[in-house]
Amino acid sequence: MLNKNLVVQAVQDRRFLHEHPELSGEEYETCAFIRKRLEALNIEILDFQPPSIVGFVKGTKGNKTIALRADIDALPITEEGDKPYISKNPGVAHMCGHDGHTAILLAVSEWISQHAAEIEPNILLIFQSAEEISPSGADQLIKQGVLEDVDAIFGIHLWHGMDKGKIGLRPGSMMRRWMTLKLRYRDMVGMDLCRMKPLILYMYHLMLYNPYKAL
Repeated sequence: MLNKNLVVQAVQDRRFLHEHPELSGEEYETCAFIRKRLEALNIEILDFQPPSIVGFVKGTKGNKTIALRADIDALPITEEGDKPYISKNPGVAHMCGHDGHTAILLAVSEWISQHAAEIEPNILLIFQSAEEISPSGADQLIKQGVLEDVDAIFGIHLWHGMDKGKIGLRPGSMMRRWMTLKLRYRDMVGMDLCRMKPLILYMYHLMLYNPYKAL
């Protein structure tokens, strides 16, 4: 059953994080916010290098370990608009949903802390820094051994094309890497260039909305 209090808390957390975005590798205030919340839930904080932060909940059996992961960094983009929780950090904004990912995992963390007596596997709560750059915070965490005893790991990504209240699943990989598209124009001016615009927009649409079908 959906816990309405956790929903309200997740919305509040997401809006707070949206107001206070931090760039990849610089998420120290975000890390402190997460740490404070996990400590209030009496969740053990493991010794991994900030600004990533990893929590641990011992299962009733503990013979398996399941990791749940969220990314926490924002992008170097200036947010425009008039919503009350707009970014307060000039030139930095949560435009890829990582504020939502973090808020969701915090809500899940609270639910787990409330139902720890019912959960058999160990739970690892990974709040990963620097998803938007390479090498990423995931590279650093893996080098530090975060997945050494993990049997399975799960993550989510918000998707604005998905109807509210639904989740999407598919076999294989999806949204597993970033890429750069470079287009070179040769001897194209005036109407020739204008005629290319629909193709360019279509290619961008493919990558944005159908990354696993992109060229």
